[in-house]
Amino acid sequence: MDSTQPAMLVGTVISAATREPLPEVTVSACSSVLAGPEVVVTDALGNYQFAQLPQGTYTVKMTRDGYRPRVVDDVVLQDGRELRLNGELAREMAAATADGDGGGS
Repeated sequence: MDSTQPAMLVGTVISAATREPLPEVTVSACSSVLAGPEVVVTDALGNYQFAQLPQGTYTVKMTRDGYRPRVVDDVVLQDGRELRLNGELAREMAAATADGDGGGS
């Protein structure tokens, strides 16, 4: 009897600067085992959940206006398992305030 159970992908997204949860972050999971990307949005506490994903290898992208996107490749989900993938988003810098390593005049 071949019965596969869906996997679950959960996590919390926080601000890299404040360490506070980030609501309204769009989290997408893409894989060749899906017809198209699955998309959820974080709640007020920065939590997200994909409850029923088929096993496979995924690319997970976290985006929110005003923040740099975070992309995590090669996220492997296994049948019937829950995987926690937390993320931090850093604020986008304005072009005039580029942060470099060298300082200097």
